[in-house]
Amino acid sequence: MANPKIRPQQLRVGLYVQLDIPWMKHPFLTNAFKIRSEAQVRSLRRLGLKEITFDPQRSDTTPLPLDTPKETPDHGPEREDPLWREKRARIERLKRRRVQLNRCSKHYQESLCSVRKTMDLLFAEPATAVRAADQVVGDLIEELSAEEGAALQLVNMKASNENVWFHVVNVAVLSLLLGRHLGLDESSLHLLGMGALLHDLGHAFIPDTLLLKPEPLTPPEEAVYRRHPQLGHSQAARLGILPREVLEIVLQHHEHLDGSGWPQGLQGPAIAPLARLLGLVNRYENLCNHPRFGLSPYEAVARLYARERAWFDPGMLNVFIANLGIYPPGTLISLSDGRLGAVITVNPADRLHPQVMVYDPDIPSTEAPILDLAEEGLDIANTCKRSAVSTEVLAYLNLGEQIAYYLDGSAP
Repeated sequence: MANPKIRPQQLRVGLYVQLDIPWMKHPFLTNAFKIRSEAQVRSLRRLGLKEITFDPQRSDTTPLPLDTPKETPDHGPEREDPLWREKRARIERLKRRRVQLNRCSKHYQESLCSVRKTMDLLFAEPATAVRAADQVVGDLIEELSAEEGAALQLVNMKASNENVWFHVVNVAVLSLLLGRHLGLDESSLHLLGMGALLHDLGHAFIPDTLLLKPEPLTPPEEAVYRRHPQLGHSQAARLGILPREVLEIVLQHHEHLDGSGWPQGLQGPAIAPLARLLGLVNRYENLCNHPRFGLSPYEAVARLYARERAWFDPGMLNVFIANLGIYPPGTLISLSDGRLGAVITVNPADRLHPQVMVYDPDIPSTEAPILDLAEEGLDIANTCKRSAVSTEVLAYLNLGEQIAYYLDGSAP
């Protein structure tokens, strides 16, 4: 059943309304919203509409009686309405935000290409490859060291045959962010970043059909797969130019604090600190992007904390989750007003209210609203599975098949 329509004089704070006019013809950020102030009531009446659709289910109150005296419509210049000024200011902020998003996506792609070229050179020209890898790490640390701090930014990258490089770049970004929040100095961050780029070197000796198999591995397949840290360590050590800390990361990134990891079954302090850190990040990234798991970022964080907590250093795990937020970038959510959205950036000041890109079919995807939930007074009602929404929604929200992250050093 269609929602009822009311006259403008019946509007009041608490009603949820739907404007059936083009987005650029009114001063509100979206076409559907709950009225939160008398100023919004006045702006709605100023539009000169004969009727306005309202949603009883989403409203906190009922319309005013139909015999409510009409106000004289104010059709003065739009510049006199503060909501128009606010909307134009928000559109400008949105444009700047999109410039940042495009910048992050570009830098992510550049890192992806650099890592691929570095790995191609690793054994033919190891010294050149290590210098190139150090440059990639240096660029990431530069973003991380921005004056106002770096935000973890979701970037839209389509799936390709470069899944291995997606994984490497994501692990490097997340590891460096965690390392910075744990207080690592720049020298340690460089070692950590180099280890992140090289940690899966042993994958080169494992068949792709096994590495990307969506079903659980059989015991013989698991035995083959578990050889990759030792194989990678042997190859990395043979280069003769990598620091001990980097070699430890390559060998130990699947070890667990409780001794249940592999290949050596190390426990507690026997696992090198940087390897412990990278092992945690590596697991999160695999939970999100490996076809065997395919969890949402929210589900991956929940699994780390609820089911796998004994595997990881508790201090590192707590800091990692705190900085990813309750709803990490890439989480598909429904808002308290019923709209769908995707978390794109954590709000460090209020991790329950991140920045969200909202799906609104009445607004072009190139102008999709990016809302600061704390500023808008909105809450996250639920998280959603990708399978529960249409491909149209996923495309609109720039949610590719891969969850990809980059450091946005220009974020406010």
